[in-house]
Amino acid sequence: MMLSIIYCNPLEFIENNLDYDIFILPDSISIRNLEIHILRNGKVDFFPVEKFHTIDSLAISMLGKNNRIIPRFMERYITRESLKDLSFHRELHGNENFITLLLDEYSEIRENMITGTMPQKRGEFFTKFDERFRNFLEKLGNGVNIDNRIWHFYSRGDMTLMLSREFSKISGKRIVFAGFYYISPTLKDLIDRARIKNDVFFISEPLDDPSSILLEKRLLPDDVKGNEIKKFDSEIYEIPDMRREVRFIANIILERIENENLKFSDFVVAFPEAKRYQWYVEEIFNEYGIPYFIETRIKFREMDYFNSFLEKLNSIGSDDIEEDLASIVQDLLIRYKEHYESIMKMWQAIREFFFEIEALSIDYSRDLLISYLSTVSYGKFYGDYNTVAVVDLGNAHFRRGRYIIIGGMNEEFFPRPLRGNMVFRDEFQGIYKRDFKTHEANEKYRLFSAILNFDKVIFTLPYFNGQGKRLLHSYLIDYLVEKGYTSPLTRRIGSSEIIFSSENVYSKRDASILESTKSEESDPYSTCTDDLKRIIEGMELTPTHITTYNRCPRKFLFMHVLGIRYPEEPLSPANQGNYAHELLKDFYRRHRNLKEISSIRENELKREIKEMADSLRIDHEESTSFRSRLVRQVFDSIRADIRLNDNREVLGTELPFTIEIGGKKIRGRIDRLDRFGDYHVLIDYKYSRSDGTRRLIIRRDEDLYNPEKDLNLHIYILWLLKVKRADRFLAFYMPVISRKTDSKRWLYVYTNSTLPQGFVNQNKGIFYNNIFIDSLEKRINDIIKGIERCDFKKTEKRSICSSCEYLNICGGADEL
Repeated sequence: MMLSIIYCNPLEFIENNLDYDIFILPDSISIRNLEIHILRNGKVDFFPVEKFHTIDSLAISMLGKNNRIIPRFMERYITRESLKDLSFHRELHGNENFITLLLDEYSEIRENMITGTMPQKRGEFFTKFDERFRNFLEKLGNGVNIDNRIWHFYSRGDMTLMLSREFSKISGKRIVFAGFYYISPTLKDLIDRARIKNDVFFISEPLDDPSSILLEKRLLPDDVKGNEIKKFDSEIYEIPDMRREVRFIANIILERIENENLKFSDFVVAFPEAKRYQWYVEEIFNEYGIPYFIETRIKFREMDYFNSFLEKLNSIGSDDIEEDLASIVQDLLIRYKEHYESIMKMWQAIREFFFEIEALSIDYSRDLLISYLSTVSYGKFYGDYNTVAVVDLGNAHFRRGRYIIIGGMNEEFFPRPLRGNMVFRDEFQGIYKRDFKTHEANEKYRLFSAILNFDKVIFTLPYFNGQGKRLLHSYLIDYLVEKGYTSPLTRRIGSSEIIFSSENVYSKRDASILESTKSEESDPYSTCTDDLKRIIEGMELTPTHITTYNRCPRKFLFMHVLGIRYPEEPLSPANQGNYAHELLKDFYRRHRNLKEISSIRENELKREIKEMADSLRIDHEESTSFRSRLVRQVFDSIRADIRLNDNREVLGTELPFTIEIGGKKIRGRIDRLDRFGDYHVLIDYKYSRSDGTRRLIIRRDEDLYNPEKDLNLHIYILWLLKVKRADRFLAFYMPVISRKTDSKRWLYVYTNSTLPQGFVNQNKGIFYNNIFIDSLEKRINDIIKGIERCDFKKTEKRSICSSCEYLNICGGADEL
């Protein structure tokens, strides 16, 4: 075995050593960032995702799913219980938030320490506390019975130690820890064994602060490489508040792209906490037409629906608490449809809560549930290749580009260090201390490791916080200047100063501010002119027309009647979906028997899909990386299709059809039609994640009037019943992205019969009766009549306007 520990700037090492066997990164978003970087550079056709792990995922694969890292809630509960009845005095640490900090950070403190000395008084306290804490962990580690299965829970440090011992048994493997701020002392066992064999390789971090936890002498080799940070040019812009800070960033990106002939992917925007900037980024980058990548973590208690959840929670009994909670969540899904994703994540967390309290052998308590939901959050990720990456500063070192713009560089996000160590013994009887309040060394590491990957650096900082308090710039900027790493050009922008340059106005909103206020004219789209009538009379309607009008009649007017189209990137989401449809169409024309497809070896199947993808003409600089992703997505989709049921025959792909509703013909193409016994099976591909596809599902009559629902598949079903005259049918959406979840999580099947045996019979069926068919036909007829009488009002669902390309010309933006 050869062990590599890469502290800083891991990209180059990983790029040059992709043939290594196992890479362990801090978290899943680090892996995603790295994947985008590797594929964008086009050095490989496939990203070897199977080689990349977090500690959590590696534990499952190497030690089995019954061995789990102890979750955050259980950790806090154990810490709190271990503190009970312990004599404690505030002067032990001199900070009134000590207990809170201990609850939040004990495990991290315990695993990441520097050699130091232990005052006697604190030593006695931690000896007792640590003994109680270890007793809890020992019980959980030995195994607890949950639903007649034995589960083992370990601290992250213990799990890492267990993995290290597993690694030491492996011969000939090359293992890399990369991108961590620190290496836990629990790895010392692995490191010592590897050092004896002289098979440890380090790249050191560029820090010279002797107090840094990163420079723990026990872990550093004699020959340290890469321990100097480069000198770099930088600019600092001081801006009144966070909203104007993001508006400034949007303008400077577009200005530099125009002046220096750059791409969006040449820019990375990093914030100390991207989540705190998320809403500004989404609003302003969409306004400026900047494609962006963002990964954030959303806390449940900050969501609109959480207060309503608490009210209902306090009103239920305790007889069948899980059933009552399921009913509450169902009500929230109806009332807060726009938060479907996070509500489902909260339900998943609630179910995990009951699992965890059973492991701890404690009775259910409402207070515990509320406390639990305050400790968990859900990740939100979206973006693609030619985008501006908006990331946490801690993930920026898995990116590389021309510019890095580091926002939030004020003392609120990076407070000046407050000194103070806590000291205790670990299980090896070593004595350690930890500056756990400030994490100063970690902040410097995050900043330096990010800067190393970019040619130019721009710092921005809001000099007022949300409460109007004036703020100074961060001590980190002072540190950079004092050490001689940079001599920044600084400019302060006043409260009344317009952020954008008058020579280059990139936002239509900004342009309207400069030109004039909007005139008070009447709505020009409220009546049918002769020109509009002629266009509408000559139109051939398609299912897409019907769905677009249902979503927003005004958008239908701009897009399909007036023909206003904005230029689309060759690899826009819509065009990516077209390429996926093209591959699936050609594949199922070659292979019409799913049983035969299931017998094709995986390597051969991948090779065939890759050859088909290579034949696509994609005129874009990132076509190679996109093809790689597309091949994997289509492969996963085909495998998922087979798992649903392989006793099907493909009757046709891209089948043309015509149906008449309300005296108007609707023409279109059906993605795929299969036969399964005496059932016809309609499949509508959606190039979206499974949660996005679930939002399209129509479960009841009133959903037909929901602008966020899709009517295309239902028009196909009407054709199948009324024109094809099929007796029995099954119909469902097949999302082409994110196929790794069980189909039971995303598959809803429309049918006019019972779900047949052998065909996903554990999934949910939505029954199509004559009453619903009449309601569907009535809704489509109403839409057709609305088109004919030029009823092109704005959508009532204002939340969908923010992502509409016609936002700035329809007038809807003024009402948001």
